Amino acid sequence: MFRVLVIFAAFSTQQALATCLSYTSAGTTIGGVLEQHTFPGRPNFEDIRAGDEPETGFYLSLATPVCISGSTSAQDAPPLNGVTSVQLVLNHGGYEALRPFLGKFISVKGVLFAAHTGHHHAPLLMQEPSLVTGK
Repeated sequence: MFRVLVIFAAFSTQQALATCLSYTSAGTTIGGVLEQHTFPGRPNFEDIRAGDEPETGFYLSLATPVCISGSTSAQDAPPLNGVTSVQLVLNHGGYEALRPFLGKFISVKGVLFAAHTGHHHAPLLMQEPSLVTGK
């Protein structure tokens, strides 16, 4: 009985990893509600009222949590589970193009990477996102 459970657990883990998103994909499409959030930035990344600069950005709020396959030995590409928020890395034109979709469900395509600085306010980020669909 124990062996059956171990085999089932191993199969389930492999199956779950097969459905996870990947950092190495040239372009991954994800969908969610586009939201704008402000977080404290420099110098302490703790409290805007105490003098930290506000950092306002666009985020996708995912209806269904996603996982990201990665490597536990790769600091910039760790495996992630239960991700429900993705920070979009945008230039001025990107913000202007997506602003009409705030509060709406959209799909974007881009390259994923893991948070690794104080300016990253979600566990997962997408660089160079392009709008696939917007409602």
